[in-house]
Amino acid sequence: MTTTITEFHDIRGKRCFPGPQDMIYERTAIYALLRCRGHVLLSWQDYAPGMAEFPGGGIDPGEELRAALARELREETELTLPRGEPTKTYSHVLGFYHEDEDPHRYYACTRIYWVMDYPGPLPDPVTVTWTGPEGNRLQWVPMAHLPSLSFIHSHGLALKELLEPSIEIGGV
Repeated sequence: MTTTITEFHDIRGKRCFPGPQDMIYERTAIYALLRCRGHVLLSWQDYAPGMAEFPGGGIDPGEELRAALARELREETELTLPRGEPTKTYSHVLGFYHEDEDPHRYYACTRIYWVMDYPGPLPDPVTVTWTGPEGNRLQWVPMAHLPSLSFIHSHGLALKELLEPSIEIGGV
């Protein structure tokens, strides 16, 4: 698969420009927008302070989408992927630069997002924050609070499409 990307962004949405010495790698990832009783599960990683994202990550070669998302969800949250099909899906291809990695590495990313209803149980109180197995901070956030949060660029773009295109999302 060869993808032509004309524009690259960092996690905050700032445009970046690969130079002639830079390498562009192709990558596919899948993320879960889990909903439960008016809340969405979000994650905050150390590499993007103050910026929310959805649990998920890279798909290994030969791995099926459901298996990849189940693995990523288990690794990051210790939760089990709900049964059934996603209620909505969205994907986009974008150029991505991660400044914490090799400064000469850019990605042509295909990002897939699945909206799924999580059966629970939820923590008590529901808005408690906990630390996931990979050191990420996790929280079930009321959907009404999503517009007030900042998201990493690609996840904010997806959220606008998955929930309500007219909603204003921080960081997008």
